[in-house]
Amino acid sequence: MKRLILIICSIFVFYGCSRYNTPKEKFESLQNSDFSDFVDVGIVFRPPVYFVRFHDTTYIVRKNFLSSRIKSITNYDNQPVNFNGEDKKYLEYLLNLFDKLDVMAMSVDKKGNVFLSFNRKRCTYSYLKLSAAGSLEECGLQYYKRYNENWYYNVECSK
Repeated sequence: MKRLILIICSIFVFYGCSRYNTPKEKFESLQNSDFSDFVDVGIVFRPPVYFVRFHDTTYIVRKNFLSSRIKSITNYDNQPVNFNGEDKKYLEYLLNLFDKLDVMAMSVDKKGNVFLSFNRKRCTYSYLKLSAAGSLEECGLQYYKRYNENWYYNVECSK
């Protein structure tokens, strides 16, 4: 019995704690990531599904939690969508990269502007990396504040 309690406590210690104590640490772990694989792709994770904008269409994707493989892909009418093997494999690859980022939402537009969003303690932190061809006005995010170089941010907290 003591061994079982020790195992359960160990699981909580290893998996229950965030690697990042502050939003700043979390963002610093993300800002130098390579987002080139996500160009013209958007992903939002709302457990247990992913909303994925891929090939100019939004899909609802469910993954098998044991294998991280795609379990189903449907449209908004809950109709199954069949992807060819290459697209499905690429989509699995993107979802696995997305999971490693540990964010709530991210997208990269055709110009290379990167949008990231993650939650920490009742606040949503949103960051935007502008490409050389992008502007805050073009993205409709004039209220974002400069963080550094070409990164901008916005914070919204619930009361």
